[in-house]
Amino acid sequence: MISYNESTDTCMCCNDITGSDLIGADWNSFVLVPWSTGCTTYQLTSHQICLMYFPVPARYSTAKTLCQAGGGNLFKIDSQEKFDLFEDYHVPIADGALIEVWIQGEKTGDQWRFDDGTLIPHVCPLVTENKPDEIHLRARGRTGFDCRDAEESVLYHYTCEYQRWNSH
Repeated sequence: MISYNESTDTCMCCNDITGSDLIGADWNSFVLVPWSTGCTTYQLTSHQICLMYFPVPARYSTAKTLCQAGGGNLFKIDSQEKFDLFEDYHVPIADGALIEVWIQGEKTGDQWRFDDGTLIPHVCPLVTENKPDEIHLRARGRTGFDCRDAEESVLYHYTCEYQRWNSH
């Protein structure tokens, strides 16, 4: 189990999945699930990915930390194939309602980059307001999605991506 306290920016990990040791309204607890549970698996060219949507409001940094703690990352739209896959996965989740989901991306200077420092390609249509504090990416949509800038302090749901490389 992973627990996160928004007010103190503190994380805790433990084997006790009841959450009984954590008291207080500021604690949010998440039980990590195995690869096969709760994931939707997709086959890409060189590997499989498992996607897991978390309908839990979180700041960008919290969502990123929780994905990494589970062995994954925020979803990374780095190709047309991955953008199409993102929409295929999220449109049924939205079910006609507007959803906003943190995805991997941070603005440094004038450039949008993934966590590994590589430039973000222009695959997901980007809508920006270019306000100084809007330096993180979210995907927004119902039946189709675009990517938008957002402030760290805003709470959105998030999707984690877990990778499994083929063994050939």
